[in-house]
Amino acid sequence: MTRRTATIPADFVPHLCKTVPGFSKEAPVHQHALAKMAWIGMTKANRHSRHPDAMSFSKQYLDEQFGCNKFSEINRRLNFFIRSASWSRAEKETRAYWFTADSREAVRSYLARHEEGGAVELVMADGKKLKTVPPAVESKDKCGVTTTAWPKTKALNIVPVNREELQKLRAELTRDLDAHRAEMAAEGKTPSPGAVEIERCVDTINKVLILSNTKVTGPGVMAHHYQEAESGRIYPTGASAWPQYLGW
Repeated sequence: MTRRTATIPADFVPHLCKTVPGFSKEAPVHQHALAKMAWIGMTKANRHSRHPDAMSFSKQYLDEQFGCNKFSEINRRLNFFIRSASWSRAEKETRAYWFTADSREAVRSYLARHEEGGAVELVMADGKKLKTVPPAVESKDKCGVTTTAWPKTKALNIVPVNREELQKLRAELTRDLDAHRAEMAAEGKTPSPGAVEIERCVDTINKVLILSNTKVTGPGVMAHHYQEAESGRIYPTGASAWPQYLGW
């Protein structure tokens, strides 16, 4: 079943088709799944537990998105991610994933292209555009049980975003990141782990700025989604969880 909360900007997949060799030849559902991985990958929620500059995706997630054991074949064709050779079930450690140089540049160029862009459409995995903002709380909880504890949460499905302050923060972080990289390059060193965190924050800010100006929500607000836990509490999911990783 297509989830209305599992959306990405409609023009992200066409951009990857143009900028990543072979991407356009993959099945549309797999194009969306790869784009979704690229969209959520550099957020703190998907940070690898051992490698701070890497992403983490469980085998269960990959099998759900691409079919059982199909992801490796697709990734080999596209050379979209670099993947670590090992993983550990005992230590609950998944494989680590890094963008290749080409795929990373494709994501960066997409985010830069929206600097002065207008409102974007959001699209689901089946290719249909999102027409209305989904309810704040998903219909099924984390255990797959129909939710009943939060019947009056309609007002929670959109929240205001201070775009001006975000843009100021992005400018400050970008300036610091550029200065740090220049200093490390002059000394013949690689950027510090802190630079990776700053880059993640800048990526997240760019995506929040895009998602706070969509055709389904209007400018200055962002759709938020939550899922109920077994305890009855609700937790933000997907892009809704990003602000807390920025310390908001």
